[in-house]
Amino acid sequence: MASQLIGEQTSLDQAGAIDVTQSRTSFRNDGVFVQEEVAIKEFLNFTAGVRFDKSTNNGDHEQYYLFPKANLAWNITKTGDWSSNILSDLKVRLAYGEGNGLPTFGSRFTTLTGSNIGGKPGSAINYVLGNNQIEPERQTELEGGVDVSFLDGRISLEATYYNKVIRNMLLQAEPPGSTGFSVEWVNGGKLQNRGLELGLRTIPVNTRNVRWGSNVNFWFNRSKVKELNVPAFDPGGSFGSSYGTFFIEEGQAATQIIAVVDEDGTTAKVGDAEPDFQANWFNELTLFKNLSVRFLFHWKKGGSNVNLTQLLYDLGGTSADYDVKATEDETLGQYRPHTFAAYVQDVTYLRLRELGIFYRLPVKMKFVEGITLGASANNYFTWTKYKGYDPEVSNFGTGFSTGVDVTPYPATKRLQFHLAFNF
Repeated sequence: MASQLIGEQTSLDQAGAIDVTQSRTSFRNDGVFVQEEVAIKEFLNFTAGVRFDKSTNNGDHEQYYLFPKANLAWNITKTGDWSSNILSDLKVRLAYGEGNGLPTFGSRFTTLTGSNIGGKPGSAINYVLGNNQIEPERQTELEGGVDVSFLDGRISLEATYYNKVIRNMLLQAEPPGSTGFSVEWVNGGKLQNRGLELGLRTIPVNTRNVRWGSNVNFWFNRSKVKELNVPAFDPGGSFGSSYGTFFIEEGQAATQIIAVVDEDGTTAKVGDAEPDFQANWFNELTLFKNLSVRFLFHWKKGGSNVNLTQLLYDLGGTSADYDVKATEDETLGQYRPHTFAAYVQDVTYLRLRELGIFYRLPVKMKFVEGITLGASANNYFTWTKYKGYDPEVSNFGTGFSTGVDVTPYPATKRLQFHLAFNF
């Protein structure tokens, strides 16, 4: 609430006594798109389209930016008189698309904040300088893949490779001190992400009384900052390079972690939040059509966390291994805080994401088709050498600062009981 309002002022920030603040932004985004789809029988599908977008948050708010897309899918097994007892389906696909990342209101405009000047209410210019030449980010992605199945679908494989590039990245730079501002929004970078995704679906057993379905997924991603038109920077979310911090630098992965590596204060790459690869393995076994057992494993190989939780416990003398001898004069808890990169740690793990058992009661009723009883457990078992509560920690959300561990809550373990009626 606000009191002691001042005549002719429309903002609550200008009141004489303020208990809350108010902010108001006004912008408009407009878009138009055209798309055409063509299908030739069942073997060839082609889609093409284009989108035109503009925004009042762009430097030129009247300019439309063009973003095309197209994809082609060819099912070879449906071409002509294809016939095979082994190969059931074979499809190749290729897609390309572009999208945008619109600037925020503060990217183009320099905002004003409420201020008390000489005992009187007024407005002060924000420290972030708006850029009236700002443009949207342009995201382009080229993706190709193949889908193949054998033995009437009992074995299916999906493989996809992608190359995603973000140009005109929206970044904050430091303008000359003579401007009076400390931060300015610019289009200042190019980021590339490449990766591979594989999926294998199988039905090893399919008889009258037993059916077993097994699916495996495998994927990895590699990022690289191709261009950076601002000085290399720390995106935040850590305690600094003394213990390990993310660092955005041209020619390096966007997920690299640097730290001090010698007594002279030299910094170098000591880890990477991006894992070598990840994989899932899902199985469902059905017995006599009524009893079903299923489980899901998740494996993450490689990747690093900045384990600041262990740092805080070491500084407080409460680490589980604090008193274990590290040297003749120091324990582990005393030794780690001044050991270079000691808190940048590998987070390889294997986790049983889900384990469930369900039984469909063999009953028939007038208004009930079936009753199912079951129980499931989530995140109950994790195998890892990581020294924190949870290797999947992310105190600062997703993005550049994922994998920073600062006394978080571990992943919730859930045990659930199920009762379902089908009508």
